[in-house]
Amino acid sequence: MFRFRQFSIEDDRSTMKVGTDGVLLGALALCHGTRILDLGTGSGLIALMLAQRYQKATIDAIDVDEASVLQARENFQRSPWGDRLTAIVADARLYKPACSYDLVVSNPPFFAQSLKSPEARRTLARHNDTLSTAELLQCVSRLLAEEGRFWCVLPVEGAEKMREMGEDVGLKVSRRVAVSDREGQKPKRVYFEMVKTEVAEWVAEVHYLKEADGSRSEWYGKTTGGFYL
Repeated sequence: MFRFRQFSIEDDRSTMKVGTDGVLLGALALCHGTRILDLGTGSGLIALMLAQRYQKATIDAIDVDEASVLQARENFQRSPWGDRLTAIVADARLYKPACSYDLVVSNPPFFAQSLKSPEARRTLARHNDTLSTAELLQCVSRLLAEEGRFWCVLPVEGAEKMREMGEDVGLKVSRRVAVSDREGQKPKRVYFEMVKTEVAEWVAEVHYLKEADGSRSEWYGKTTGGFYL
């Protein structure tokens, strides 16, 4: 079990384990409304972080993997915000909610060219064989409110392609946060905020997770300080 300041997570039955990518995404994603969708929720980590941050929000968390959804549901029920969190078994391509969302957040299956895990459910979570980048962005464009925001994380190698494909479906980058493990190293991950409205120039940031001695960087500590014990 992973214990955070205000909630705890069990992830032994989930395809997506608790990790830095998800924690940072949950800490960075901004919502200016009350309707949130966690697309590919896994254990429910990001949904729980957003429930903690946005006390008036209702959050739907969908995943194609039934075991992950059942575990996310248990994690939600054990949290202080169970009445605002709903875990649903659903394919994003077929998902038709009653309302659009002010924030859609996703830690997507981005390792399209990587060596596949022998464990089938883990493979499903980490590859885009079943939900390609183009399909993901099409789903987001359909589900996102006109003034809404989409936040995701992906390897730096796929960042430019994601930006270009987003523009094809009317999503423009408004903020780009590149993150490396340590100061002076090349970034490995990019966190994107995308919107439907016009963007004159996006905000570009570069940060790192650890100092030379292995301790958390000031930025990482400040960004995640409300969650880690």
